[in-house]
Amino acid sequence: MTTGSRPPLIILTFPRSFSSVVCAMLGCHPEAFGFPELNLFVADTVGELLELQDEQSSAPVNPGADYLAGLLRAVAELFHGGQSAESLESAADWFSEHANWSTRDVLDMILDAVRPRVGIDKSTRTALSTVSLCRARSSCPQARYLHLSRHPIPTIRSLLSVQHRVSGRNVGDAWFYARLWVSVHEIIFNFSADLPVGRVLNARAEDLLQNPKDELARIARWLGLRDDQAAIAAMEHPENSRFAVVTSSRLQGDNDPDFLASPALRRVAPPPPLELPSDWNIDAGTWRDLVELSRRLGY
Repeated sequence: MTTGSRPPLIILTFPRSFSSVVCAMLGCHPEAFGFPELNLFVADTVGELLELQDEQSSAPVNPGADYLAGLLRAVAELFHGGQSAESLESAADWFSEHANWSTRDVLDMILDAVRPRVGIDKSTRTALSTVSLCRARSSCPQARYLHLSRHPIPTIRSLLSVQHRVSGRNVGDAWFYARLWVSVHEIIFNFSADLPVGRVLNARAEDLLQNPKDELARIARWLGLRDDQAAIAAMEHPENSRFAVVTSSRLQGDNDPDFLASPALRRVAPPPPLELPSDWNIDAGTWRDLVELSRRLGY
């Protein structure tokens, strides 16, 4: 990271946990800049990212949700004059011409472009593996991490709904998503345990959306940012994010489509009781692990 750049905030979370709206909210702070999903910690080089995108483009489920969508939007916005089709094409050409660049160099370039503001990344793929998390720590030794959680039952239901909507059939399995939910949050907790005190903050998405003023002020103070009324009011308007709109190229994978369709701040229902849904086929051991971890997260 170039001298003078402020350490970024990296949001670690599980998919369908309101990370798009939370990142947009925090990124509307006058001293911050929220990116779409950059996915820079899932590979060592731009060339590897391009290969992952090619593989995802041919996947049978959700082929449009590629690895480069958010990164293309960020680079087009910051270096090519906006997010028009022409700007996005210029950004894509840049990546093709710089396949030998490390993803760390790309991240430094992006963070330098927004300094002295705090850059915020919310790539949900980062927390899926310890390898990606170690790459994040190596790329940004001074980064702060927001461990963002959402109650497992509505999270899993949301994943099942998305899979049905995308594929037209019930391809999801509650047991699989329950195990993955547990695994991802365990990975985040284990990673956080090795970081210096004060570098990780836990936040429940439900609290952020139900009580935004207090929660946003708490996070701003932790980041060393202003927590005055004007700064908090700005964060209550995620629709003002530069990335809270659908591009003309209809990229997918940069932000939650539901958020892009209606990016204004919306209150959510309070967390439900931790009771096993009758329509879920989950074994006792998996349910026990899910409940224990949920309690640890404050549910």
